[in-house]
Amino acid sequence: MLRIQLINRVIGSRVLELADPIDINSLTQTIKRSSEFGGIMYEMILDLEFIKDGRDFVKRAYEEDAGIDTVTIVNLYEYNPNSRPHWVLGFTGQINYNRYELTETTVTVNIEQTGVQRRVLNMMEIDVDLETTESEDGSSLPPQNTQDVLYHSKKILLQFKAEIPDEEQEFYLDTVDGADTWWFQFPFTATYDEIEVRQDYPMGPSEFSPMEVFKYNWRIQVGGEYKIKIPKLAMYFQKVGGNATNWFVAVELVYGRPNNYTTVQLYNSGEIVITGPIIIDQDNFELDVTLEPGDEIFFFVRFFCNIDINLLVRPFIFDGPAIIKTTFEIDAETLFPESIAKTILIHEAFERCLQYITNQVVVFKSTILGRTDIGYDEDGEFALIGITNGNRLRRKNANLPAGQRGDNIFTSLDFLLKFVNTLACVDFGFEVDEENRTIFVLEKKEYFFDKTTRILSLGQVRDIKKRLIPKRFYNKFEIGYNEKIDVDQINSIDEFNTIRRYTIPVINTKNQLIVTTDMVTAGYLIENQRRLSITTEDGKNDDSLFAVVLVRDGEGYKTKKDEGYSEITNVLFPDTGYNYDISPARIAKNWFKVIAASLIRSNRKTIRFAFGTVNYIMTTKEDGSTVVLAENDSFDLTNIEPIWDNEDYEFERPTTLEEWNIIRSNPRGYFEFEDRFGNKFEGFISDQGIEYDRTQGIATFNLMRTYRP
Repeated sequence: MLRIQLINRVIGSRVLELADPIDINSLTQTIKRSSEFGGIMYEMILDLEFIKDGRDFVKRAYEEDAGIDTVTIVNLYEYNPNSRPHWVLGFTGQINYNRYELTETTVTVNIEQTGVQRRVLNMMEIDVDLETTESEDGSSLPPQNTQDVLYHSKKILLQFKAEIPDEEQEFYLDTVDGADTWWFQFPFTATYDEIEVRQDYPMGPSEFSPMEVFKYNWRIQVGGEYKIKIPKLAMYFQKVGGNATNWFVAVELVYGRPNNYTTVQLYNSGEIVITGPIIIDQDNFELDVTLEPGDEIFFFVRFFCNIDINLLVRPFIFDGPAIIKTTFEIDAETLFPESIAKTILIHEAFERCLQYITNQVVVFKSTILGRTDIGYDEDGEFALIGITNGNRLRRKNANLPAGQRGDNIFTSLDFLLKFVNTLACVDFGFEVDEENRTIFVLEKKEYFFDKTTRILSLGQVRDIKKRLIPKRFYNKFEIGYNEKIDVDQINSIDEFNTIRRYTIPVINTKNQLIVTTDMVTAGYLIENQRRLSITTEDGKNDDSLFAVVLVRDGEGYKTKKDEGYSEITNVLFPDTGYNYDISPARIAKNWFKVIAASLIRSNRKTIRFAFGTVNYIMTTKEDGSTVVLAENDSFDLTNIEPIWDNEDYEFERPTTLEEWNIIRSNPRGYFEFEDRFGNKFEGFISDQGIEYDRTQGIATFNLMRTYRP
């Protein structure tokens, strides 16, 4: 027994008994899994033919409202003698006027389901301001719960490698009052230059010291432990004219800042009488020094003579036919001040996207992302992940009022889903909560393939069609982060949060399981973005989204370093790293149950590391564990139990409305059934789903085989 209500903003509302629509050509309800995400979807499509009042209402709405864009809501009520009231809303849909067919006596239309599920599926790719306080229809949303997260400094190795050109010059030095001191600075031909704030001068003398005229070779932007190395100091000085009798030559390194310089003599000839050229040939000078932002480094020759002289200066020497040049290197282990960046935790990011799309405040549930401080029993496995963007990391325009900074965090539900799916192997579906609200549920795959709950025992069924599910067999697995590590630093080769590929021992398929994300999680990119706060230049990742693993810090949060790990190898400065918890090899393990379904009948069950970008040799060991995980490990899946078997069963079966409602109430479990020979089977709802034709009382089942060891 059905009753239909039509609602249109222009025509108003009208209730029709089932006799008024002359025919229900088709009333099909479907429960299935998403083809992309395996959570449960519920759909209903009605093909109705209206006469009399119904025809008149549908026709007038089309003509008097907005034509093909007319919104006419259809509420379908079902009669339940055991409820109060007896008429219970079973379906809300909207007329699709693309299927509008009008005759002299009838009008035929399709009714398609609306509501939270339809809005979410249609609007997943819309970008949402995560701090908006208005939903899509303009209704109010509560203020977003942002966190002032403390971001630590990842230690960065900066390097400078150079040599002095083989340039030979002659200078006339004009003494004053019979004695004078001259200073020579030299240009560097850099082969590697990450200490970028520096001055480069052509070779030549000056009557003033470099410190007096503020002509540094380097001015430090980022403080830290600096190792200054001169593998070869090679210079040649010869008088070619004049009458000087006494020389003094010193090669000096000076560091510090005005009124607080420290001088280190690399070479000192002392005051000598000219008897021939002075040749400097020294190896392997090293100096370790702590420098602060604003400190300067000078490298120069100080030369004294007591009378006018013509001087030949070479910053190199000859060794037979070869030229030996002066070389200079700096290795800087730099630390940047910690900083605060507005960050939104991953649960709130999902929640705001869904609130905006659905115009509903209570709309999201996820135990893997939930936290105790927002009402969950415990922190979920991936709850302590924060989201921010490049502008907020570099604090661009941070002094401007909110709304004027241009640092809003925009993302789409689709982007967040692909990120969390990469990490955790998740699915989503829709459920009705205790307040009768439809909510979006995000959990790991096992939640939606519940091996512990039987939905129905279907008894004996006939004409079972059994087939493989070819698209679920894979021969390659790729996982990780798509963003290229391009920061023009030697450190780029140290980043581990990149891409990994594995081969799966299945030959007769070309399918690839690719789960990657454009979310930026690389520690070097996070730190590089933070350090842009000392410049006004645009960064290529200013608008990119960044994700960071957090730890609780009192009432707030801070970024996680190496807490929880007893051993980290093959990375620079492991104690200051970011995001070890979500390294590619570590998150790959969450996908093993899916991959194992391809290998149930295979003689080989090891997926082999095939390719990695940048640093794929890092190893980590968690506290209390004996297992060392290498980013280039291969993995034996022999003892991994798959969730499902890649086989599908299709059959038809008479199904009552009561049975259909049982299926709707808990579609995550499994069905049991048997063929006419008494063979027993179990299966989950597949992405082809179960179609229930209410007019015929027949359901077509498509079930994916439940794996049992």
